[in-house]
Amino acid sequence: MKSRLRSKISVAILACMLLNLSLPVLIYAASYIKVEYDSSSGRIHGVIYTDQATVSLNVYSNGMTKNIGSIGPAHEIANGGGYFFNIDNQIDLGLALKKITLNDGQVKDFSNFSVANSVYTFEHANTVSSPSFWTPTQKFDDSNGTVNVKLRWTKSNDPSLEKYNIYRNDLLIGSTKEGTFLVKDLPYLSHEKFDIEAVNRLGVKAPKNSRSLRTLSRLQLSDLGMNNKPVGYSLQKGDPIVSFSPVQQAGGFSNTQIILNFGSAVKTNFKGEQHLEFFQVDDSQLSKDDFNLVDEQGSFVPITTLSTFGPYNETIIINLAQSLENNKKYTLEMSSTSFGNEIRLPNAASNSTNFTISSTNGYLSSIFKTKEMQIGDYFAPAKPTSLAITAKDGGIEAAWGANTESDLSGYLVYLDGELLTANPITATSYSISGLQNGKTYHVNVAAVDNAGNRSKQAYAFPTPVGSSGGLGGGGGFFLAPEEPGVKTLKSEDLKPENGKIPVKLSEDVRKLKFPANAEALAPNNALAISKDNLNLEIPGSLIGQLQKLVTAEELKDAQISVSFDKLAQESAQETMKNAESNLKNTTLKAGGDIYELSLTITTKDGKEHKLTAFDAPIKLKLKIADGANTQLIGIYYIGDDGRLEYVGGELEDGYMVAEVTHFSKYAIVEFSKKFNDVAEGNWAFQAISTLVAKHVIDGVSETSFAPEKKVTRAEFAALLARRLGLKASIPNSFTDVKASKWYANDVTAAVEAGIVKGRTTKTFAPDDALTRQEMTVMLMKAYELLSGKTIPSGPSAGFTDKAEIGSWAISSVNAASELGFVKGRGKGNFDPQGTASRAEAAQVISKL
Repeated sequence: MKSRLRSKISVAILACMLLNLSLPVLIYAASYIKVEYDSSSGRIHGVIYTDQATVSLNVYSNGMTKNIGSIGPAHEIANGGGYFFNIDNQIDLGLALKKITLNDGQVKDFSNFSVANSVYTFEHANTVSSPSFWTPTQKFDDSNGTVNVKLRWTKSNDPSLEKYNIYRNDLLIGSTKEGTFLVKDLPYLSHEKFDIEAVNRLGVKAPKNSRSLRTLSRLQLSDLGMNNKPVGYSLQKGDPIVSFSPVQQAGGFSNTQIILNFGSAVKTNFKGEQHLEFFQVDDSQLSKDDFNLVDEQGSFVPITTLSTFGPYNETIIINLAQSLENNKKYTLEMSSTSFGNEIRLPNAASNSTNFTISSTNGYLSSIFKTKEMQIGDYFAPAKPTSLAITAKDGGIEAAWGANTESDLSGYLVYLDGELLTANPITATSYSISGLQNGKTYHVNVAAVDNAGNRSKQAYAFPTPVGSSGGLGGGGGFFLAPEEPGVKTLKSEDLKPENGKIPVKLSEDVRKLKFPANAEALAPNNALAISKDNLNLEIPGSLIGQLQKLVTAEELKDAQISVSFDKLAQESAQETMKNAESNLKNTTLKAGGDIYELSLTITTKDGKEHKLTAFDAPIKLKLKIADGANTQLIGIYYIGDDGRLEYVGGELEDGYMVAEVTHFSKYAIVEFSKKFNDVAEGNWAFQAISTLVAKHVIDGVSETSFAPEKKVTRAEFAALLARRLGLKASIPNSFTDVKASKWYANDVTAAVEAGIVKGRTTKTFAPDDALTRQEMTVMLMKAYELLSGKTIPSGPSAGFTDKAEIGSWAISSVNAASELGFVKGRGKGNFDPQGTASRAEAAQVISKL
């Protein structure tokens, strides 16, 4: 990943140094040419942009044709962006040029030129097209009571483009070469008209593309009457719902409509299971007469009509007979004629329930949105204290101190992560029988209240014995620690079970020590260390690699240490901040604890040897933090310089699991990257965000994704190889896939896996645009490889242009359509010969 990035940057810097131009990522044949001939010296020089790797140039003078000689070399632009050529040759003196002719696969004459001081200048640029406007986004600037509007459009990939001019209400307000422009400090509720105008290097302007809008205004919320109501509460007669004031600075705008949008809350039961609970709106009982809108003087605002929509009727639209006044307080409440069962709050205790109210006249004008609405009791009880375990023959007895909360429901008891008490118990002790003597178990006890809120868990690690003995919290077969946070085991404590040596540690342990020559440390026994938030599985062969760092004599008294220091919260935040500073348009968030890991062997005289590179990988399992976005997380190695290296990982029962080949800092990180040309409302935004977070696909630059850029055969093959984690084990056989190309190994891996074939046995055509039917066939090959299933024959997808789909692709297209992987392109067409874009590629791969 890093080498590809350096390659892209190096090419871009070289281009800028040579041409002092900002080069885009895709060009078209002879999209720009500028050539100057000095008849007094015979020098002819300039630059050509084209999508062809070879060009020739002739000049015409006095009825004669002259070739200017060799042009080149071709400088390749990164990401399949074509080529540029620098011209600096010597031809005859004193020529009176009439035209020049360029051959780059197509022969083109250029006869428009200017002459000044014996210098002939030929310049041509393709006409740029009008930009395609996206929906602008608006954000409030509460520091000065204004609105900022971000304009977005599809940025052209044509290098003849010089800039975009931005107009507000027909006045030029700025220019940019990017695909976005931020207009600041607009007044509330103002009518705005924006125009985007593309201009090429010759000053030719494309027709303007316009977008009109009305800016938002802030709706000031003074009281949320539903706040702090009980779980599942039904709004009763006279209950206030919300009090608000329209805050408007532009006159002449009448708000005659109120829109309420009731969101959802997350419900967690005592088992830790979660699901969404929604507001319940009974539209069969609801009418306009169930509400009153009262101003601050106590006057009623007449309500004319009411309607609901949404799967849960969660959106209520209330139309008013008169407009609302600026800065005047209004209260929406349930009327005295309501039944008290029309609107019920979510059946979940939560401090993050969504609710939105807006005041409009048909446009989205004044709005307030909150995620902080509170329902019911969401405070968990205290963790049980004084947990003590009495070990017995074949069993244990657990006892703990009583909680004092008035709403306590009882206690939950777990053994090795399995809930033993189907319902909370009120007793402060619990017996467990049928256990194996000499085996260490993990016992947890949690308190739970009447709302289902569960406390943190008290824990212990007892070992049943033949004769009874007392063990305190955290006890077991472990020796007393030599120092805080350190557990030291004896050789006899390492007991293999089915090829593993299980070692269970409490969360406060940061280092494990044990004899380096323990009999259980055999190549076929993996050391399996488990804590609540961290698990490590160290292969026996890797322990053997560590043992070889000392002599046989030193090994007799040596000690192996496994360290897993958890970074303190402040250090973890600083680590994330430093990592984020190395990236553009990227937000990083810790998705769990950050651990610094090490594996060492220490001799009797205190000499320490650290194992830094592993012959066999260690299985690392980290717990995912509550609320982490599982679409955007992965395990990362954090270097000493703060830079991140993506490891990957798979989700497994609330944990993320990956294999690592060296130790240092590791963490689950939520990686959220934004591109200036992919708005959050874009149909492929989620797919692009997910694949970028998984490092399957990159942007064409740090800030641009180029969603509409055509994807090539090599690019799509590489994306599938990365998504499936394929590695090449055979040499590349294609003459047109250079080993220096970023995609070389990925293409070889995809071919080896049977996902794609070459055009011939010797050529792959890596830069050819990928057709939609080729994309679909490759996708379904990857699906078969990933799922282990053969694609279903299934019915025909029913596309109107199915006769145009190649016989070799029809079964893949039918299966992909049946599975929901691909869709048509309108009017029932599949468009098999149409080219696929980067956005489409991301969308279909995200569905694997």
